[in-house]
Amino acid sequence: MNAGGLIFLEEQLLGHESAHAEARVRQVGVRVAEVIDRSRRTGVPTADAATELARARLRP
Repeated sequence: MNAGGLIFLEEQLLGHESAHAEARVRQVGVRVAEVIDRSRRTGVPTADAATELARARLRP
């Protein structure tokens, strides 16, 4: 299963409309590009860049 499939499954389980899932799936490419850009700019591995971005999104 890929990221899009997982997102659609979660949205179905939560009872959300498919349009909501589609909007979230469209953001996957944007997020991946952000990870790659941060990795290149800072010289850290993509896994570390992804973790940093995730932590930043979770901060209040």
